[in-house]
Parts: sequence; C-alpha cells; structure tokens
Amino acid sequence: MPITDDSVSFESTSSLEQVDAEKGPVVSPARDAIIWKEMLWHKQEAGRGANGIIYRVFYRGREIALKYHPTGDILRTEYLKHEVSVYQKLQNLQGVYIPSLVHHGLSLDGEMYVVCTNYIKRASSLQRRHEEDAIRAVRAIHRLGVLHNDIRPDNIIVGVDEFNPTGERIFVIDFHLSIIDDGKQPIHASIYNEELYKVRRLFRSLAY
Repeated sequence: MPITDDSVSFESTSSLEQVDAEKGPVVSPARDAIIWKEMLWHKQEAGRGANGIIYRVFYRGREIALKYHPTGDILRTEYLKHEVSVYQKLQNLQGVYIPSLVHHGLSLDGEMYVVCTNYIKRASSLQRRHEEDAIRAVRAIHRLGVLHNDIRPDNIIVGVDEFNPTGERIFVIDFHLSIIDDGKQPIHASIYNEELYKVRRLFRSLAY
C-alpha cells in the first residue's frame, strides 16, 4: 500500500526517499506495497494511546513506532494530522525531548493515514528522580509555542540514551490533543505554568 508524502509530489516510488541523519537516504517504509504489507503482518503492539494503538515495526533494521487509521475515521485521522503539525512545530526538539518524525502521509488509494516515528526503547519506569528532566522537556515544548494538554504518566517515558551518562532520556509523547500557539489566540503564561504544575503533581505520586 504505497504512501504519498504531504510535502512533495512524485510519479514513482524510485525517487521517494527521506534522509536519516545517521544512515542517509531512506525509502519510506510505507511507499512499497510489499514492504508495507510485510510490516503490518509482523507488527507488534507497543502500547495504547488515547488515539488508538501504537505498533512496533522493523524496517531496514530500524525500529519504528507506527500509528495508522482508516481515512473514513475522520476524527482519528484529523487527530493524527494534528499530531504531525505539532511534530513539525517542534522540529528542533525531535530526538531530544520528543520522538523523531520519520514519515506521514496518505496511502495512494486514500484508505489509510499513517504516522511513523522512531521507536523509543524504555530504560526504566517513570520515577520521582526524573521530575526535573521532565520539567525541562515540557518547558522546551512550551518555549516553541505548544501546550501538550494531556499530561499523564503514559505520555512521559524514560527512553534509552546510550550517549547520556545516566543511560536515560525523558521523552514526551502523544500530541494529538496539544494546542499550538499560532499567534492569533496566544496561550497565556499562566496556562503554561498550570501545565508545569500538573507535571510536578504527577511526580509527587511516584516512587523514588
């Protein structure tokens, strides 16, 4: 089930490549019908978010987190598109405080809308010692004009980071309910502060 990209136009799959910062050009996993079907056949459920199931799939030795919904499910598809908009707004934080957006787009037959991000391997459960790292992550998101709007333990994860002395890195995920400050209706500082308070309150209920 080939996938089109929202930002480019094309006529054949041979030229449809994205660039991986570490591995160079990478053909999107959903652009080739055979590869796409194989991925769906071998997909593993990695979790369940508020907007559906997240699958763990493998493509060219790379682990990817996959979300997709039939385009006939208008509400869930719009949530996915909105989440892509948030990832694009937070481009400078991808791989730092949020997962990296790998691919998004519609199938050529228009049946599915697909979003792929890099898969974050979990290093440990969320604990009180991660509080300040989580606050830094959410503040960074706020500085770029996004209110996460769904702070809860499932949406703050402790990922593996082999380049960090602690071996861990905090990632914030699941942006389908996020609010983007587009300048027309600015998000007041008090709203951002309220969300930071929610993060603090969340950690107060966790073990050390």
